[in-house]
Amino acid sequence: AHEYVRAFGPVRPSDFIWWTGVPAKRALAAFATVDTVDVGDRYRLLAEDEKAFRAVSSPPKGIVDVLPKWDCYPMGYAPDGRRRFVSPDIQEHIYDSVGNALGVILVEGMAMGTWDVRITGSSMTAQVQQFEHFSSDVQEMLKERLQDIASLFGVSLVAVQ
Repeated sequence: AHEYVRAFGPVRPSDFIWWTGVPAKRALAAFATVDTVDVGDRYRLLAEDEKAFRAVSSPPKGIVDVLPKWDCYPMGYAPDGRRRFVSPDIQEHIYDSVGNALGVILVEGMAMGTWDVRITGSSMTAQVQQFEHFSSDVQEMLKERLQDIASLFGVSLVAVQ
């Protein structure tokens, strides 16, 4: 329980129950052994992390992050606990049919699209699905992030579709 809260906090006890898959009574007993503080809306955080948590501000305007498929951020919370980063009306679009997270595009911390890539030889093509039209600034920042990924694999980004 401690390691789950350390890795995913702030979390709700219901997130921990969902994530572990063990009976609720057992999960809650384990969760109760962890020294946590309430940071609002039933979310708990390790007491030792509270000061650092309170020092964090909202993401900058227009910031774009790309999370890989199966990233721990979208995979670590119960479906109803994902509202912090995805609107309930589009949540089903960032998971496959068995509940695994797709590659997620976050704009200002919120899921606004998905992405996948195809690498052929020395070229990479990115497939992007936008849930809302991206501004030109967001599109440019996304292209930069995808170029960073291409560079990581030693290939050239040739297209964003």
